[in-house]
Amino acid sequence: MDIDMSNTALNDNEFAKGVWGATMLRGVVLVIFGFMAVIWPGITFYVLSLLFAIYVLVAGIMNLAGGISSLSKHKAWFLRSVLGIFELAIGVYLLRSDIVVKLATFIIFVGMVFLVQGIVELVEAIADKDNGHRVLLGLTGVIGIVAGVILFRYPISSGLAFTWVIGIYGLIAGTMTVVLAFNLRHIAKYGMKKSK
Repeated sequence: MDIDMSNTALNDNEFAKGVWGATMLRGVVLVIFGFMAVIWPGITFYVLSLLFAIYVLVAGIMNLAGGISSLSKHKAWFLRSVLGIFELAIGVYLLRSDIVVKLATFIIFVGMVFLVQGIVELVEAIADKDNGHRVLLGLTGVIGIVAGVILFRYPISSGLAFTWVIGIYGLIAGTMTVVLAFNLRHIAKYGMKKSK
C-alpha cells in the first residue's frame, strides 16, 4: 500500500512539473485578454476577436496537451482533450472568417467557449476526487458558465457590456488559473501533502 502511495505522489509531482508552465501561460494570456477588454472597452471587434481567437488557440493547445499528458493520471483527461479540440476549432474558425462583421454570432461563439470551458472544469472538479485543486477548478467553472449564459442570453443587446463581461471573466478566471499554476509549481518542487 505504501509503495502505491509513493508512486501516486511521484506521478502527481511529474504531472505538476509537466503542466505548471502551460497553466501559467494560459492564465497570463487570459489576464492580458481580460485587462485589454476592461481598460479598452471601445476596442474594435476585429481586434477583440483576434485577441479572443489567440486566447482560444493557446487554451486549446494547453488543454489538448494537458488532456493527453494526463491520460493515465486523471479521470477527466478525455473531457480536457475534447475541450482542447473544441477550442482549437473555434480559434481557427475565428481567425479564418469574417465573423467580426456579425457581432451576435461572435458573441455567441465567445459564450459557447466560456460555457463549454465552465462545464468541463466543473465536471472535472466534481469527478476527479484526487484533484487537490477541486475548489479552485469548480469556481472557475461556475464563473465560465455564468459568463457564457450571460452572453447567450443577451448577444445583441450586450454591446459595451459584452466587453466588460469577457474582460471581468478574463481577469477573474485568469487570476485563478495563475494561482493554480503556482500551486502546481509548488507540488512539482515539494510534492503533495498527504492528509490523514
